[in-house]
Amino acid sequence: MIALYGDGGHAVSIGGAVDVSLRVSDATYNSSNAGRYEWCVAIGDNQTRSRIAKKLALEGERFTSIVAPSAVVLSSVPEGTCVLHKAVIEPGCEIGKHSIINSGAVVCHNSKIGDYTHISPGATICGGVTIGDGVWVGAGSTVKEKVRIGDGSVIGAGSVVVSDIGESVMAYGVPCRIIRGLEKVHYGTEHARRDI
Repeated sequence: MIALYGDGGHAVSIGGAVDVSLRVSDATYNSSNAGRYEWCVAIGDNQTRSRIAKKLALEGERFTSIVAPSAVVLSSVPEGTCVLHKAVIEPGCEIGKHSIINSGAVVCHNSKIGDYTHISPGATICGGVTIGDGVWVGAGSTVKEKVRIGDGSVIGAGSVVVSDIGESVMAYGVPCRIIRGLEKVHYGTEHARRDI
């Protein structure tokens, strides 16, 4: 049985496309049901999704990926990742755990997407791109071939990324340029708090 954590747009969108047995939010999660469901955290904010997934893992929960029936997926999708309507993931891609590939996004061949990353609606990730953990690629953005984006960075909507972007920065524009630094968040190594 599949359970979705989230009550906003992502959960509504993906929940309407697949058979979901349970949908919860922070206010309705009950740990007494631990182990009964396979979970997918359908929350757009990377830090919140990371925190909740780690909390569920501490409770002994298992995760599943959810792929909308209209998505075209030619690479494997790991646990906890949501692929929404009409998204495309081409062959040879590596998609990180607990990521969101949003509606109409395209991830081209041989690209690597980190854990807890969000590829927004209509974004295009060209071939051979490497995107770190906890990155947010804004709606309608294009990341050109073989570009690297570091952990924790945010790419503004409509940007065209033609060169590498370091970690923990906000960048946007055509061409995309770094605007300011961001606080570093470590997605892969910290332990979840039990008091979410």
